Amino acid sequence: MKLFGLKDKDIHNYRFRDFFVDADNRRLLNAHLEREQVIKDFEILVKSPESTAPFWLSTSANVIDYDYNPALYAAFQDITDRKKREDLLQNQATRDPLTSLYNRRYFEEEVNRRITQHPNDEFCIFMIDADHFKNVNDTIGHEYGDQVLLNISNRWRELMSENDFMARLGGDEFAILISDFPSVLELDSHLQEFMNAVESKMNLKNNDYY
Repeated sequence: MKLFGLKDKDIHNYRFRDFFVDADNRRLLNAHLEREQVIKDFEILVKSPESTAPFWLSTSANVIDYDYNPALYAAFQDITDRKKREDLLQNQATRDPLTSLYNRRYFEEEVNRRITQHPNDEFCIFMIDADHFKNVNDTIGHEYGDQVLLNISNRWRELMSENDFMARLGGDEFAILISDFPSVLELDSHLQEFMNAVESKMNLKNNDYY
């Protein structure tokens, strides 16, 4: 039980379910074992009772008879490092490296997904670019231009609701997908908040830019 930081004498104080971080993940594993009696290379997110940091395991297991009672015979492999590498690659494929917003490709995929899966749902796509952004790059340099883009994206993050979806399309172009709005008037008010946020001044190199 080294994976869980437990001594052999302590393992009897816990049930298998105590180690799971995600209850849905546990239910899916249990359902598969009940149906098939065996599972191979199933990924589970777990935690040790002695630590709050979760980690990933790959498990292969089968249900056996032990002293006339069903028991689980399982092997585990720590795959946390592999999952971190996968997450990094996924992040690089879907995120803008400067702002960490979604990139154009992923935004377009998300729009197509929503159209395909929810054809009757209403949503709004708001396209914005930063006025005079080129002037910042040309006069004080691209380093400050990057600061402007970061500042804009951070201001907008504070305004986003749970269902808003934002991406940097490239350069100074951004897009926001809004899918949950009670009325057109409230949508217009929400969009105006985004406009007001980007129109307020930024101080760069002791100069104010708007």
